[in-house]
Amino acid sequence: MARQLGTLCEQAVKTARLGLFPLQWTAALQDKLDTRLADVSLSVPEERHAEAPIWFSGAAAKNIHLLLDDTGLQALFSNLLKCAIDRDRQGKVHPAFIKIIEALSPDDARFLSLHSAIEPLKEELTSQVRNPMRELIRRRIPELDELPQAAIDASIDNLRGLSVVHSSVSNIVGLDRGSVTRVELKLNQFGRNFCEVCLPDSTDDDL
Repeated sequence: MARQLGTLCEQAVKTARLGLFPLQWTAALQDKLDTRLADVSLSVPEERHAEAPIWFSGAAAKNIHLLLDDTGLQALFSNLLKCAIDRDRQGKVHPAFIKIIEALSPDDARFLSLHSAIEPLKEELTSQVRNPMRELIRRRIPELDELPQAAIDASIDNLRGLSVVHSSVSNIVGLDRGSVTRVELKLNQFGRNFCEVCLPDSTDDDL
């Protein structure tokens, strides 16, 4: 397994030298990467170690810089690597997962982590609420109150575009309490699979 992870590291260094990697590769970065790759390897029981699929190794090497990220994306990528080298969990890894992590901002990653812990989000609101989705997030995920509303809107739009979440807003007429707006935000099956593989455990503090 050390050989397999070493191969990923070697491929990443070669990519950097070809000018395809937007980082200046230094000894300090190499040491940090080696440490995090070792953490990935040690987290998987030795008896379950397996070589990552060929299709995964190349894409992972090109994105190995995600292991150097300290904003939450590192935790997602690290968990994906753990799953890819775990014989019992390899079947859950999808080629698109790396591209999804690439496309996430730190705010997106935090939003997804908080959302997945309590999903699906559902509320029935009075029809006077001007932005039902914003009100849903305000009520159900108060931890995001410090973020600008534009950032929350952007995260929802991005996660929808990545086919991770599904949202719906519908007006219901004729109930005893008058017209209401039913709003829902939930992970689709692909999104649940992504979260199962990539999100840290609840004991992790990386996000």
